[in-house]
Amino acid sequence: GKEIDGLTEKMKVAKEKRTGEHAIFVENLADVDGAISACDRALESLKTSKSDLGGKVELEALAQIQAVARTILGTDLAIVVAQPGKAHEYKYHANDIIATIEALGKKFTEKKNDLEQEEFDTNAAFDHRQLSMASEKKFAEKDKSEKE
Repeated sequence: GKEIDGLTEKMKVAKEKRTGEHAIFVENLADVDGAISACDRALESLKTSKSDLGGKVELEALAQIQAVARTILGTDLAIVVAQPGKAHEYKYHANDIIATIEALGKKFTEKKNDLEQEEFDTNAAFDHRQLSMASEKKFAEKDKSEKE
């Protein structure tokens, strides 16, 4: 009786914890998807109107993407796109900004892939633990019924 109740409670608590973890994953995934979408929209906008830009729009687009980088990746754009051994000198031309946003889009995609892999691994471990506890509970119930 107590063993079965204990296993039932453990399974319930584990399920609630997993539900919370999954909710966080869904929220983080939505953030990253939004960042990827922002990069895609910025690229499309910059590429279609490149000849019309006077520099101000380029800087505004870069500033918006910078804010997204800080939120999602927890770092500044210069760190994300910096290449080892190269000075952090940026000239804000449309082609440079497009390359910067493309690099950032790749970082966001990597982040998304990492989140999805982590969620897959966490869920697989959860499923394994739940199955193990369910089997243990089943055997405990069988033992209990045999003793009665």
